[in-house]
Amino acid sequence: MYNVFNKFIRKNASTIIIAAFILILPLIINTHISDMVLSIRYLSLSILILLLYLLNFKNGIITDVLKNPIVLSLILLFCINIFSSLYNDFTADAIVILSRLFILLTLTIFFANIFIKEDYLYIAKSILIFTLISLLIYFSQIYIAFTNEKDFISSIETISSTMGNKNLLASILFLSLPFLFYVYQSANKLWKILVLFLLFLILCSLLLIQSKAVLLGLLFMSISIILFAFRGNSKIILSSIVIIGMITSMLFIASPKVFKHFTQELDQIVKKKERIDNNRIVENDGRVALYIKTIDMIKGNPLLGVGPGNWRKELPKYGLKNTIGQKGDKFVQRPHSDFLWFFAEGGVLSGILYILLFALILRDALFFYLNMKDEKRYFFLILFSTMLGYIVISLFDFPSERSTHNLFLAIILGIIISERLKNIKSYNTSNKLVGIILMCLFSVNIAFASIRYKGDLHMAKALKYKSISDWNKMIDELEMAYNQSLYDIDNTTTPLMWYYGLAYFNKGEVNIAFDYFKKAYSINPYHLHVINNLATCYGYNNDYNRAKELYEESVSISPRFEESALNLAAIYSYEQRDEEALDILLGVRNFRIENNTHLSKTYIQYFNTIFSKLRVSVNNNNKTLILANDRKTFYNQLKNIYWMREKGNTYDTIIKTSEL
Repeated sequence: MYNVFNKFIRKNASTIIIAAFILILPLIINTHISDMVLSIRYLSLSILILLLYLLNFKNGIITDVLKNPIVLSLILLFCINIFSSLYNDFTADAIVILSRLFILLTLTIFFANIFIKEDYLYIAKSILIFTLISLLIYFSQIYIAFTNEKDFISSIETISSTMGNKNLLASILFLSLPFLFYVYQSANKLWKILVLFLLFLILCSLLLIQSKAVLLGLLFMSISIILFAFRGNSKIILSSIVIIGMITSMLFIASPKVFKHFTQELDQIVKKKERIDNNRIVENDGRVALYIKTIDMIKGNPLLGVGPGNWRKELPKYGLKNTIGQKGDKFVQRPHSDFLWFFAEGGVLSGILYILLFALILRDALFFYLNMKDEKRYFFLILFSTMLGYIVISLFDFPSERSTHNLFLAIILGIIISERLKNIKSYNTSNKLVGIILMCLFSVNIAFASIRYKGDLHMAKALKYKSISDWNKMIDELEMAYNQSLYDIDNTTTPLMWYYGLAYFNKGEVNIAFDYFKKAYSINPYHLHVINNLATCYGYNNDYNRAKELYEESVSISPRFEESALNLAAIYSYEQRDEEALDILLGVRNFRIENNTHLSKTYIQYFNTIFSKLRVSVNNNNKTLILANDRKTFYNQLKNIYWMREKGNTYDTIIKTSEL
């Protein structure tokens, strides 16, 4: 025990703080805000950076680290995104993205400086404990769901330990694998047993989570390890591939859902031409729709992109049909591909630099594996294979958004950079002026992160008061959340001005609400609810032409958004454009996946009124042609009308036929 304590106190203070931070990271959450980990963990990371600087870098930074290609690529990536922000308006969301890149860059430099002098086994052990705590929380949540929830299978879909998303839990477990291997390779027997136990728990959790991106990354990682570890031995390679095939088959047998997802993805690859044409995207194929629209965004803004943080605001310009945001009840926040994200927001050069970053990581990790002579070389093989799998995950997911993933990635980058510099005998350190500038930057970063976290806290309370229609308290919370430069839009891309407008509108103060909706529209002109409410206010002020223009704009963004479709259909009907009105209403429905339960009373009423009006105008003698009052029968009639319109039939023909 005495020896353990001596080892502990001999550790660099910054190493101890990093390890302690990683240990408590799973517990740094706030369940009262919409994303319980995002803003609070970035605030925690910002504080960690300042502490590391105060404790370990008072004498300056080793400038040799700054000359490393990995650090240079990060610096260039950061600078390109600054230029993109300035070119595309320097918004609060842009500051969020720049802060995220600044934290990744700074942590990478700090870790490289620390690992040049210190071994990273201590950090690896803390990551092992982090993984254990996260998994214990995860399986505890599963146990609670099993004992309390009626629908256990559905509840598993929402369980994510304290990562906020089950796929993000899977990817952080994946990213912890090289650290577990390093502990197994370097520590005593007790730690080795713990590593094996954790690997078993990770495998079980990945089977439950069923993240396709992580399972694909795991496959790439396994193949990479086999090919490099047993290169030259074809029998072992062949046997290993057979074993992987058998395990994969067993996985599909044990989990039909995974097999179903796999076959769907395969089917999408076969139908590539169908996916390229926006008008023929398979219904409800949201991920593919996002990729296609993001590629269109990149083509339209190749040089400097749409600006950091602007992807989610710009996406509706390319249409929301076939995305989760098409009905207006959910919001698309990211393209589910980090690489496309960097290309779209920062431009082509930003995307290339992000690819280059991973290429440099793979190059150096493979170099160390091939050139080292001791057992440590196998750690770099695992590191290389993990990063190869992580690239696959980043192609289909969004780990770059998350503080925990960026922390682990920065540690990996620090390890690789430090390994390059360990043989250098003398180091140049930065001067005190640079230190003062960095101190100011770290302090500003903490202040900004605090404002964002405070904004999230008060927005959560504002939404609570919105749900109970307490408009005065909602406005009070908005006042405390709002910051014109740093917090004018929430995590759903909804401007806070819209919430103000909604509160005043429901208080009966329509003119005040009108002004707020105009301000919200200037901040995010592609937000469905902003457009719809602004159009409604124009209608209240008898400016029906402007109201119609806005409703048309909303329907062009998403024909499935029912509120705007109903309002536009009513205007068209008033203008004797009944056929267009009915087409607008038919466009709301997705007859391939919906059923009669999706029909609202208002929708049924609008369709019946306009259809009856059109039927009378056709002078139909078939008096039996009346849409049924029964919801199920009405839906079937509605579906028949839709398919007849799809075949090119006119409403005259539809009305005159009795086969509805």
